[in-house]
Amino acid sequence: MQEAGNWKPVNSKAIISNIGQIFKTNDITELNKPTYEFVMNLSGFIAHYNLYGFQENYSDLRSFADDLLSACTEETADREANDSDFNRWYGHAYCQSKADAINGIREVVTKFNSGVTTSFENKDAEKLQNLISLATEVQRRNDPNLTRKFLAKL
Repeated sequence: MQEAGNWKPVNSKAIISNIGQIFKTNDITELNKPTYEFVMNLSGFIAHYNLYGFQENYSDLRSFADDLLSACTEETADREANDSDFNRWYGHAYCQSKADAINGIREVVTKFNSGVTTSFENKDAEKLQNLISLATEVQRRNDPNLTRKFLAKL
């Protein structure tokens, strides 16, 4: 348990860097445990049992970006840094480091958001084209059993 009013600051630079790595690579498996623990404690996030469940839930980074932008507002960062009760309970260094992480996350996500959207829209289009090709092949074969099995998977 940390001492009241003297909590250890979060490593905001490492958290921001890790979020940047996730969005640069379009790969949620880059999410590390310290960043996961920080993010899951932001408003609107739940733990999803563990890091791997969280990564599975956010495999489409568009959802992760949307939720981060909802949680990491300027107002939230200002409250974290300036709330007198927070500063008394946790200490100014901790509160400021948390605000810095929130502001940095918002900046990183905003920077990469359009590229992430484009990348995942392209993946969606490719998956849809594959599904259309598969459906066309199932239809061409004219096999009721195959058709039933295919449709059951949709």
